[in-house]
Order: sequence, then C-alpha cells, then structure tokens
Amino acid sequence: TPDPDVYEQLSKSIAPEIFGHADVKKALLLQLIGNPPNNLSDGMRLRGDIHVCLMGDPGVAKSQLLKYITKIAPRGVYTTGK
Repeated sequence: TPDPDVYEQLSKSIAPEIFGHADVKKALLLQLIGNPPNNLSDGMRLRGDIHVCLMGDPGVAKSQLLKYITKIAPRGVYTTGK
C-alpha cells in the first residue's frame, strides 16, 4: 500500500541538515517532480526547466537549499545576482 506520508518524507529529505523551512522544501520538491517536459523537434523529450527565486532575510539558508537542489536536479545550475 502507498505510504500516505510520502510527500512529507520526500520534502524532509531535501537538505536534511537544514532545520525547518518545510514550505520551501515542499515547493522545491514540487518543482523537481512537476515540470512539464519539453518535446524537441527531433522527438527527444527533456524535463522542463526549473526556475526558483528565494527571497528573504540574510542567513536563513536560501543559498544552501538551492545549492542542494542543483546537486540532485538533472542539469542543475546555481547562479547568483553577483
């Protein structure tokens, strides 16, 4: 039988060393698994692009969360505004 808490477990597995931020982790999880595919003209299918902008106070683990996602996302690239 499917585990009814799989959504919670998967969101908690994103950057487990960072405490809290459950809503942000759930949003990142949905971005990872919910992107519509890009169908190219040659028939190749690519997972859709993920665009995430986290805004908030300094020192609340925004960069660490995004860096974690780029490690597990296919073709992940982390950029900053600097």
